Amino acid sequence: MSLRACRFVLHLMSYSFRWWIDQLNVVCRYVHISLYITYYDLTTRLGSFIWLGNLREMVTSRNFHFYFL
Repeated sequence: MSLRACRFVLHLMSYSFRWWIDQLNVVCRYVHISLYITYYDLTTRLGSFIWLGNLREMVTSRNFHFYFL
């Protein structure tokens, strides 16, 4: 194999390597964003659930009217 052909093959391999690295970056970014969205969704649901529990406890407590004075 001549030097020019060898250089051409190395050039193609480097481009394909960069392409795979780009694909990996895209996948990692997508996974990171989806994990963040799932975490945010879970924390907001937990927060609203805790808030609803506090509201129920507030309504069922005996000194209910003190909360709204």
